[in-house]
Formats: sequence, structure tokens, C-alpha cells
Amino acid sequence: MPIPKPTRWHGVVHLHGLLPDALDEIDLNRLVLTSGDFGLAYLTERWAARFVSELFRYYTVYFVGYSINDPVLRYMMDALAVDEMLGENRPEAFAFGDFKHGGQSQAMLDWEAKGVTPLLYEVPSGTQDHSGLHLTLKEWVDTYRDGVRGKEMIVAQHASTPPLTSSRLDFVVGRVLWALTDGLAVKPFADLNPVPPLEWLEPLA
Repeated sequence: MPIPKPTRWHGVVHLHGLLPDALDEIDLNRLVLTSGDFGLAYLTERWAARFVSELFRYYTVYFVGYSINDPVLRYMMDALAVDEMLGENRPEAFAFGDFKHGGQSQAMLDWEAKGVTPLLYEVPSGTQDHSGLHLTLKEWVDTYRDGVRGKEMIVAQHASTPPLTSSRLDFVVGRVLWALTDGLAVKPFADLNPVPPLEWLEPLA
């Protein structure tokens, strides 16, 4: 597996393998499924550990489907935090994380303590309903596909009414502020008629 540097690598990697359409003993033996497979990939042969550590050095990483206590995430982020203390820089890391009702602030702190910026969604208490993650990913795909127009639509949809809170954690505030990071979406915000309510001044400050 190549070292993932921007000048040498791009594409999709199924790091723990991909179940083949047709049963093939060679491909099946390449899957990382058991604790033994995991030990080979990350501790003994270290090919997966090497790939992941270099990925963090050169790319912005988004975790999907990981928990805060996942061994790879925990040890890798702790090691990178030591590198940062020694003066090395790395791109920011993000993770989609779930929380139960009332647990958003604690979930935020737990992820940030690992040096990861969380993108949180709520899982209703007593369920394993992760539809919030699926809907978020779909919304991201739709917005990305529409380019600047997608960001302009966010501004048009939300900026004409006062925000309920100035916190970036608020869904509407977060979306509008993200849209405005694109300079081409700032003009539609400034040109809104009537102008955006004064309550937008605080989150924009």
C-alpha cells in the first residue's frame, strides 16, 4: 500500500478489506475482522498503522462510524497530540459522533479532548437510530453537488429570520456561517431584501 501523500496517492482505500462478490480464499484472508487480524495490521506488520499515521499528516480526515473509544482513533490521536506538542503541524481531524438527549456538551468535550472536531447528531434515547447521520451525509452531498448555488440557498433559506441562538452549535447558525466562508455566498447575504435581522451580528462577530 503506497504512502498517502498528495503527490503520490488519491482514491478509495478499503483499509480493512472489501468483501468480494465471489468467495475467494485469498481475498477473504485479507480482511481485517478478528483481533488477530487487527494485531497484524496495526502492531506486528504495521501496514495499516503506517498508512493511517501518514494519512493524518497530509490530509484532513473525517471519521464516520467510529466511537470515541475506538482503539485506532484513541491511540492515533494521542500520538499525534504528542507530535503537536513537539512542534509538528497536522491538518484538522473531524468525526461524526452521536449523543443521547442532554449529552451534546459532554460528547463535544470528549471528542475535542482527543484533538478531533466533532460533527454531532442525536440518537433518540433507547434506540440505535442513526438516521441523523444518514440524513446529514445526504444533505452534504446535495449541497456539495450544487456548489456555490447550494450555499446561496442556505443563506436565502435561513438568513432572513433571526437565529434562535448565537451558538455555532445551532443547526441554522452553523449552516449559515459555513455557507458564508465562501466569499461568493457573502454577497447574497448582504443583498437580502429585507436585510438580515440584527440578531445575526452576534454569531457573525
